[in-house]
Amino acid sequence: MPKKLFFLIIIFCLLVSIVKAQSILTKRTFEASVSASFQLFSENDNTETFINIPLRLGFFITPRWEVEGEFAITKPQSGDAGFILSGLLSYNFRTPGGIMPFAFAGYGVTNSVPVITNNVVASIPDATLGVLSLGGGVKIPIGSKAALRSEYRFQNFTGSQGNADIDFQVHSLFTGVSLFLP
Repeated sequence: MPKKLFFLIIIFCLLVSIVKAQSILTKRTFEASVSASFQLFSENDNTETFINIPLRLGFFITPRWEVEGEFAITKPQSGDAGFILSGLLSYNFRTPGGIMPFAFAGYGVTNSVPVITNNVVASIPDATLGVLSLGGGVKIPIGSKAALRSEYRFQNFTGSQGNADIDFQVHSLFTGVSLFLP
């Protein structure tokens, strides 16, 4: 019986936080978020790990549409860190339970590509590549000013360096938190 009571209290607390979170997007507001993705690339005998950390600041132009600026850092296990600077447009769906699915698209520039042919590359000297980002995810409210977020992201890196043309796609999963600011 104590386990059931504990479980009911947890469910009640979650429901209260969801009800309070319904008011998060009723007016124009800012959203600051941070996420992380850990990636492992392995080919033949070579293995390389990466951590990606995007920092975002968004502004809700309506209760559902958001414009975001993003600065992402990509740090490989060995080598220099790279960056991606992007602008994103996202649409936040409304659900009866307060959970906020979202979809986004954006474009930016980068000096890094996770993998090119058989070599893992972090930072490419004197190169600026374009990066298209598409994805979606869900924000799960925790109180009235914060949410846990999880997202899938497709990125297409394009450009050239010297005589080499670069066209590479990456699929990533990110997890993080969002804070909603007045």
